[in-house]
Amino acid sequence: MDRSSLAFVFPGPSHCSVNPATYEHIFSGHLLHTSQQLELQREVPTEQIWISVFLMAGIGLLSTCQNYSFRDLVRNIQAGFNTGKLRKFEYRESFRLEFQPLLLDLFFILNLAFIGLMVNKNYGFVQQGSSFPAHLFFFFVLVAVLFAMRWLGDSLLVLVSSKGRLLEEYRALSKNIDRITGLFLFPLSLMLGLTQVNPDLLIIFSIVLLSICFLTKWTRGFMLAFGEEGIGILQILTYFCGLEILPPLVVVKFVIETFKAGN
Repeated sequence: MDRSSLAFVFPGPSHCSVNPATYEHIFSGHLLHTSQQLELQREVPTEQIWISVFLMAGIGLLSTCQNYSFRDLVRNIQAGFNTGKLRKFEYRESFRLEFQPLLLDLFFILNLAFIGLMVNKNYGFVQQGSSFPAHLFFFFVLVAVLFAMRWLGDSLLVLVSSKGRLLEEYRALSKNIDRITGLFLFPLSLMLGLTQVNPDLLIIFSIVLLSICFLTKWTRGFMLAFGEEGIGILQILTYFCGLEILPPLVVVKFVIETFKAGN
């Protein structure tokens, strides 16, 4: 048998070649790609991560308060609405009652700082060039400073005033109403951070809630001072303007002018 006959019986590679234009590739139209062609384009949502961390911290504080003593948590809330329960609550001194109000105060400061952050994010009162955690820390420190100023002013006034007992009672009332407000602000903070609900609407609800909180404190404080102690209206207005209204306005004005967006 000659060589040409063998080539016909056992065709070599040249006789088995496939025309790529005639036959469709096995992976044609498939979603598989080579590693060189695979491009992962994932943006890490750092803002959402920090919002989630903040909200989990709030849930942790609230859960700690609830697990520590649910009965004392209810008494904290009731003291904001009932003057008799407030006085009983004020006289009771124990570590458990001191620890839980501290957590509730921190919870309120966190929520108020977050609301302030979202207001600034939507309306741009203060510079927004830094990162989200830096902004959150900034507003947390700002709110904490405002509360520290009010506490310091109240403490000095208690020392020098002859109505120290009345001031102590009003301060306890004010703190309890703040704690209640923090509980109501938290759902709004959750919706602002994790939902697609119109933020302007939620911010308006938050401002209305805070306004009700302050008006309730001032109304009850006025009734307590004018009705039970017989203090003059001028003295009451001087206290509210000097310690409740003027310091926050001055600090907020200073912050806006110092860190104004666009500077």
